[in-house]
This record gives sequence, C-alpha cells and structure tokens, in this order.
Amino acid sequence: MLVSEIQDMVTGTLDVYWKKGRFTQIATDFQRYAFYGHLMQENRLSFDSGIGITHTLMDKLSETSEWVGLFEGGTISFTDLLVQMNVDYKHLRNHWPFDIKEKWFQSGSDEKVADVLRARDQACTFGLIQELENTAWKKPDTSLTKEMFPVPFWIVWHATSTGFTGKYPNGFSSLAGVDLDNHPTFQNYSDFYAAVSRNDLLRKMRLLHMKTDFRSPLEVNEFRGVVGQNFRIYTTDRGMLNMWELAEDRNESLAWDIGSQDNQTTFKGNQLIHVPKLEEDLIVSEDGTAMFDPYYFINRETFHVVVLSQDFMRRSEPMNDRNDPDTFVNWKFLTTQTMCTNRRSNGVLANTSDLG
Repeated sequence: MLVSEIQDMVTGTLDVYWKKGRFTQIATDFQRYAFYGHLMQENRLSFDSGIGITHTLMDKLSETSEWVGLFEGGTISFTDLLVQMNVDYKHLRNHWPFDIKEKWFQSGSDEKVADVLRARDQACTFGLIQELENTAWKKPDTSLTKEMFPVPFWIVWHATSTGFTGKYPNGFSSLAGVDLDNHPTFQNYSDFYAAVSRNDLLRKMRLLHMKTDFRSPLEVNEFRGVVGQNFRIYTTDRGMLNMWELAEDRNESLAWDIGSQDNQTTFKGNQLIHVPKLEEDLIVSEDGTAMFDPYYFINRETFHVVVLSQDFMRRSEPMNDRNDPDTFVNWKFLTTQTMCTNRRSNGVLANTSDLG
C-alpha cells in the first residue's frame, strides 16, 4: 500500500468505527477525572488564535466623590483603576504508533483493524486526560515552566489566617503578571478547620460562601457574562465521606437504603465533586504547611480553562517514521491554560492535621 492509502485507511477506519470497539477499558488510574470531566467541559473557553491570554482587571474604585456646596470649586485628580493579567498557553501532546507488518493489520478484517486502532487511539486520548488530571491538582512548582497552572496556583491556602489571604503559591513571587502587594483584591479567600462538625467545618463553609459572594450594584459584563455565584466544590475521598456523614447526622428522615442520598449531597445547591488525585500529592500552604482534606470552592463563572479551538484534542494523520518505513505514528495535540479572572470569588478550606 502507498503511504497515502495507509493514511486514508487509518483515518477512515477511526472515523467509521470509533464507537464500535469491542474491548473493556480497565487502564485508567482514577475513579473520577474532575479536571477534564468538569472544569474542562463546563468551564472551557475557546479562542481561534493567539500565543497567550491578556485580561484587564479593574481593582480600584474612583475616590474623588465629594459632597459640595453651591458654587464650590474642586480639584481634579486621577487614579489608575486597571491592571492587566497575562498567561501563556501551554502545549500537551501524545502519540501512538503501528507497524504495517503487525498481524492485526495484515488480517484483512476491517473490524479487527478498527479494534486495535481504536484501542491505541483511545489510550492516547486517555493518556492526555491522565496528564491533565495529574497536573491540575499538583503542588505548584516554579521549575515546571512548560506545564499549565494547576488549580492550587490560583486558589492558594493560608494555614494560619482567615480571609482574603490566598496570595502567592509557595515559592512564587508573581502571579500572572500582577503584583499582589499593590493589587491585594486579586487574592482568594482561605480558611482552616480542625473538626468535621456543624460549629467548625460547616460554619466556615458558610462563611466562605458568604464572603466570596460579591454582587455588583451595576450590571457589568465580565470575561464570561455577568458574574454570579456558581460553585463546584472539589475534595478528597475523606472530604466526600465527611460531607455525607455530616449530612446524615443532620437528616432525621433517612431512607432505608443506606447511603442512598450520598450523591445528592450538596452545599447551598453547589455540587460536591470527588478528586482522587488530591489523595496523592501533598499540597502546601503559602508558607509551606501541609494541607489535608481540602475543599476547593471554584466559581465556574471566574475560573476558566482556555483552549485554542483548532488545537483541542487535534489528531494528526498517520506520519511515516523516517527511520522505519513500515512504522507510522499518530499524534494528538492540546493547547490550553487555566485562568482565574476573579480570585476573590474563589476559596479553599483545609485542615492542618491528618484526621485519619
């Protein structure tokens, strides 16, 4: 077969048989992929071009309002109200090969070929999703300049103080080009809890929800429409169990089906989402204190996953390997970045101790 014929055959087979694979997938590491399944699907913004994203923040108000008497003059003054944040796109890729001498390729069966091609292509996509999940919930690291910013880069925990104290991630001295000493309103809410109880964890969740609920007296268009409060709350295995058990303790009309209400547990109508990856990496606070069982309150209107529309899981045609004429390689590409345009509408609660 000619190279062009092999390329057409593989591309056509994947398109036709994409949903007809006959294998059971047991390769994924996590029970849930919260970043791809929720943040990237629900919070995705697409742009057609660009090497990065620039967004303007208004972080100051005019302070020149004054009460005056009749015929009273005044002094004109000006304050710079705006600051720009900048983030660069990051690029992720994966690939899968095949050799035309492989038995399945020579079998003459379209469905046999389709099964193998689809399995390899799907494994390639899963590999990208796995890497996204691994990156999204890890501890921020100044040396990882090729990777997208993880969630804890934007939503920073402070282990000893409550309020809008989420400043720079541990080890960082800048954040998206914004100097937080001069622009402190671009900091997220942070708090800590010691007990899973009504008077501690639940009370602080309510306070976080109230404190981050900024409502403008004017209708102002934001980066993605008008900002409301539309949270998803991301947490660990034990974080989920804590909420389910707290809900059970407060509910006097439980059904006979034990655990039947677990997946219906919400906080003020906001969905709780399980993030298995948060169990693996020990994320630290701004000052380096280890955090346990965090609750990341992510506002879907202000936390975005930005992608280049023509480079979202883009699949290349099979490319002939220069060193082996019988080997072909297929690539998948993703250009993306995370971005939070209003950090003070997001927050995090965590424990300084491992409650076991």
